[in-house]
Amino acid sequence: MDRRNMLGVLGAGAASLVALGGTGHAQQHEHRGHSEILDDCRNLCGRAADHCLEELRKGTEQREAYARAHELTRDCQQFCSLSADLTSRGSPVAHHAHAACAEVCRACAESCEKIAGDKILQDCARACRTAEEHCRKMGRAGGHASAA
Repeated sequence: MDRRNMLGVLGAGAASLVALGGTGHAQQHEHRGHSEILDDCRNLCGRAADHCLEELRKGTEQREAYARAHELTRDCQQFCSLSADLTSRGSPVAHHAHAACAEVCRACAESCEKIAGDKILQDCARACRTAEEHCRKMGRAGGHASAA
C-alpha cells in the first residue's frame, strides 16, 4: 500500500470515529435529558410518598386517597428508575419500560390530583405528567430519545 492510499484509509477511519463520537455525544445528551425528567419525577414521588405516610399517621380524613397515592408514588419511583436504567444501558427492550412507565406516571398523577389543595401532591402530579408525556414519546420511538 503506497503512502497516498494509507493516508486515505487513515483519514476515512478518523472521519468515521468522529462521526460515531458525535452521535454518541448527542445520544448521551438526550439520555441525560431523559434521566433528568425521570429523576425529577422519582424525587418528587419520593417526597410525596413520605408526605402521604405522614398524613396517614396524623389520621387524615382522606385515608383511602392518601393510601392509594402512597402506593402509586412508590410504584412510579420504581418504574422511573427502571426506565432510566434501561435507557442508559441502551437496552433493546427499553421501549417496553417506557410504555409501562408512562401508564404508571399517569395513574400516579391522577391519584395525586384527587387530593385537592395538597401542594406536595400537586407538584408530584405535574412531574408525573411531564414524565408520562416523555415516556410515551420514548416508547413510540423504540426507546430512543433522538426519535422523540
